[in-house]
Amino acid sequence: MNQWMKYLGLISLGCLLNVNVSAQNGFIESSIGVSFHSIELGGDTQVVSTGEYLSLSVGSQMKHTLSLSGSLRLWSTEEEDDQGDAVKHALFHDFHFTGISLGLDAQLFLPALAEGPYLKGGRHCWTANVREVFNIWNGSGCSNLVGAGFLVKGVNANNGAYFGEVLLTRFQYVNSWMLVGGVRF
Repeated sequence: MNQWMKYLGLISLGCLLNVNVSAQNGFIESSIGVSFHSIELGGDTQVVSTGEYLSLSVGSQMKHTLSLSGSLRLWSTEEEDDQGDAVKHALFHDFHFTGISLGLDAQLFLPALAEGPYLKGGRHCWTANVREVFNIWNGSGCSNLVGAGFLVKGVNANNGAYFGEVLLTRFQYVNSWMLVGGVRF
């Protein structure tokens, strides 16, 4: 609960700042991707898992350089049937990872044209679960999120924009990175 209070404080601070709202352009982003998770067991040993990634963001483009957004993110590893392919399971799922997070992100566009390459940084509060046959780890907390991507505007300005990005974060014991594609309206 204490972590959510920090976000409430940040949002309140943002509302108190004198920002020229008329110079901002609001947007909604939706993305889907693949996520890769790893846990180090000690030494050179690690277990890995792949899964699905979904996100929904609402934000504001400020000038041509910076955009700020709030994001909801979901991670999930496909559930297996009892008759599932054991080889596929062994290759892609040493464990199952499920998580949800809520966070604040900032995108810095290079060369400041509100499109093209960008760097992303943010902080998100999450709850996650790692399991196999039994529950291995449950956790919640907040961590940093960093990434880089490329945004291309549609032919018509009303058609929105398309983007691809790579994101990195850590869930206490789990290192994660995501390869993402999405659309901005």
